[in-house]
Amino acid sequence: MALTRATDKIIANPDGNLNLSGIVTASSFVGSGSGLTGVASTDHIKTSTTANFTDGIQVGGATTLTGALTGTTGTFSGAISAASATITGNLGVGGVITYEDVTNIDSVGVVTARSGIKIGPTAGVAGTFFADGSYITAGIITATTFHGDGSNLTGIDTDLVSDTSPQLGADLDVNNFNIKNGTAILDISTNQRFEFNVAGTEVVDINGGGVDITSGHVVLVDNVKAKFGNGGDMEIYHDGTDNYIRSNNGAIILRDDTIHLKAYSTTDTYLSATNGGAVSLRYDNSTKFATTNTGAVVTGILTATSFSGSGANLTSLRANRNLIINGDCSVCQYRGITGETTGVGVLTTDRWHLGYSGHDEDLTQEHRNNPVTDAPSKLGISHSFQVKNGNQTSTGSSDYARISYTIESQYMRNSGWDFQNPNSYVTLSFWCKSSISKNFYGMVFCQDSPFKQRSFETGTLTAHTWTKVEISIPGTSGMNFDHDTGPGFIIYWYLYSPTSYTSGNGPLNTWMGYNSTKFTPTDSDAWWTADNATFDITGVQLEVGSTATNFELKNYEQNLWECKRYYQRSTDQNRGSNYSLQSSTWHSADGVQSFNKHNNYYDFKQNFEREMRVAPTLTIYGSSNQGDIHLESVGVGSKQVDWNNNTTEVKTKGFLLRHIEDQSDGNYTSGSGNAFGILAYTLDAEF
Repeated sequence: MALTRATDKIIANPDGNLNLSGIVTASSFVGSGSGLTGVASTDHIKTSTTANFTDGIQVGGATTLTGALTGTTGTFSGAISAASATITGNLGVGGVITYEDVTNIDSVGVVTARSGIKIGPTAGVAGTFFADGSYITAGIITATTFHGDGSNLTGIDTDLVSDTSPQLGADLDVNNFNIKNGTAILDISTNQRFEFNVAGTEVVDINGGGVDITSGHVVLVDNVKAKFGNGGDMEIYHDGTDNYIRSNNGAIILRDDTIHLKAYSTTDTYLSATNGGAVSLRYDNSTKFATTNTGAVVTGILTATSFSGSGANLTSLRANRNLIINGDCSVCQYRGITGETTGVGVLTTDRWHLGYSGHDEDLTQEHRNNPVTDAPSKLGISHSFQVKNGNQTSTGSSDYARISYTIESQYMRNSGWDFQNPNSYVTLSFWCKSSISKNFYGMVFCQDSPFKQRSFETGTLTAHTWTKVEISIPGTSGMNFDHDTGPGFIIYWYLYSPTSYTSGNGPLNTWMGYNSTKFTPTDSDAWWTADNATFDITGVQLEVGSTATNFELKNYEQNLWECKRYYQRSTDQNRGSNYSLQSSTWHSADGVQSFNKHNNYYDFKQNFEREMRVAPTLTIYGSSNQGDIHLESVGVGSKQVDWNNNTTEVKTKGFLLRHIEDQSDGNYTSGSGNAFGILAYTLDAEF
């Protein structure tokens, strides 16, 4: 039934609904209101059920929600106060979101803010996040990882970096166990490995307790020591030149049943030691000294300054290591006069030669007794061989002055020097002094075929100053020494070398074949042209080995005995060079000789004190004239005997003189007996 008003303002429909075309004023409404239109925005909407708005809701004042607010989009120009709100889409806020008494922000996505996000103060943390990603806090930050280069980090806790002023400067990545600084990487991995890389190259690697530094080598720079022990008593280090293993307390003990000390660059072994066995020392990988169950075995030449004990069991010992006889110049048997001498080969000091040529004045040689203040004298060397120059004004192409010393060939052959091996050496050492500051040259010469020569130098000598010179001389292929008594090894010291000797400018310290124009390098004439310039030499030693040892001192008797292989004299050395025997002194001990009378001849036999190098040159000195002997014969009386027609036989061990009397001489008497005569002689077997 429909209720219809005449004005058609209210119409009742058959379904029970009222259609109103005007304004309805009522205390309340029932229903959803879904059909209502034109509702004023300023009116209040109250509903006890859910209100659905399909268009939009505009609120000019405060909106209070006691339940959930659900919608696809919404705009709020005022404050929103709600117990809870769930927004499944985006929430755009043009102002500030203020949380009061909120302790947690639960977000499953990214929180983006145009300005800072302030945190705290809570639990000692107060800080602000800024839109550029920076964070400033005055408290403590606890985190599992950090990102970024950390260039602005300050006050980093020492539990993270133990440096009081750390400079990370690049990546700090704890998650991947990397700390990066430019091209340097510190990597601490999960497999207990520690690595440090620079420019992509691993320089430190600690893995399972092993250390690998610079590709497997542990490197400590110079003078940095590896120390062991509580007090650092054991040290190993390198000082830039040498390597040291030092023990400041206690001994250094190497323990193994077999120990070898080997060369770095070759397979040579220097020392070998075996438990319960031998200990051996080697040279050039050849055993030279080895212990045995009974003592020790030495292979080669044993050189020592002294020995203790009786030496009763010693055999095949070489008495002398110095191949130079009279190297200290102590023996002088007055072979010539001390003063001006002429000619090549005139001798004063035994075994020493002076040669010179082209001189304006003769050179003087002297057996000199040196002051105790001289350097060699402090070593027990009290004499020297001195050469004094005259007043030389010319420097002709053949002018020269030199000192020389000659060694028998067999002595060199049997010396123990492997003279054809360039790795085997003899060493020449000597003391010398010059009145002129100058570098002197010398030469060693192998006299046996094929001839070999090698020049050396003294270095510039300081005037009037003793200087010790040491020269190592290696062997050379093809060199030879005959097993005979001839000259084998000659040493020359040139006081002046003429241009004829130096025109080839002989190379120093180099073996070469004989060349007369290459004796020495070009020499200075400073000594040769200096009036009365002097040169002394003494303490000369030639020994097998590459290094010089202290001069081998011998007593005078031993030196004299060795010199007598080359020169002997019958008279007392107190007589000096005076061999003229006067009849009034015939009874002196140095002049009395015994002759055997055999009818028409007299025999005089003389054995030498020691065997000489070769059959010597015999020179006889009589009572008045050389060649005459003053005889006192049985039943004859005193007479002079001319030995010009004597039969003379000279050998290396002695000589025989036989004087045959002229039977027409009225002094001739037959029969046999003894006679006494005055006789002096010299024996010269020098080179």
